[in-house]
Amino acid sequence: MSYSYTDMIAAFKIGAAHPGGTNATKKAISKMITYPHDSILDVGCGIGKTLGYLATITNSKLYGVDAHPRMIKHARAHLDQFAQVMLFHSTIAALPIKDESIDCILAESVTSFTNIHSSLKKYNQLLRPAGIACLIELTLEHELEDELHNEFCSFYGLNRLLSKDEWLTQIKAADFAITEVISLKPESGETLDIEIDNDIAPAYFELMAYHYALIEQIRPSLSSYLFVCQKKPRQPS
Repeated sequence: MSYSYTDMIAAFKIGAAHPGGTNATKKAISKMITYPHDSILDVGCGIGKTLGYLATITNSKLYGVDAHPRMIKHARAHLDQFAQVMLFHSTIAALPIKDESIDCILAESVTSFTNIHSSLKKYNQLLRPAGIACLIELTLEHELEDELHNEFCSFYGLNRLLSKDEWLTQIKAADFAITEVISLKPESGETLDIEIDNDIAPAYFELMAYHYALIEQIRPSLSSYLFVCQKKPRQPS
């Protein structure tokens, strides 16, 4: 049986696998909650760590969506105590939430794993007028050899890595105004949030080792950014 990178994250119950870790999450949230927010959607919510933190600092209705069944299972167990949280096992494209019903969207290194253009358009549809989307994303700072680029994308399930400028182009094409672009520092001194069950398959440890080796190889060519985006108002007809 073959396992994916996302399977590994779910198996180890890693709560902050995205660039910048928990520090990046808190930075994104600090930007997001300065805007009016009665409802917040966490796209690719994973095991629910970010939603759990949000539930301690806001009374807003919180929604989480993840396409991985094991992630949602962990999230439900972790967030059962919070009545304000609603979880969906779904892709973002099939998410059963009404258009223009969400104030803020947070996506932590998730959009890259989808059809980026379609997902950004969906975020725009879900947001109320002037709603906010905060995207934490890995970016390509320097060109890679095709073989290494393909290896990286194949392992992580990406179509390709985008540069900062390519992200800006995609975001603008989805009818967002970009209010801030913040460079994120790599995780520094942060303990990996991980749980190891006694019955975990050895293949997951092999995947973890391969992940770290690949990241170390490609790190000089990577950056990461927080993109703070606001839905543009409708043009008068």
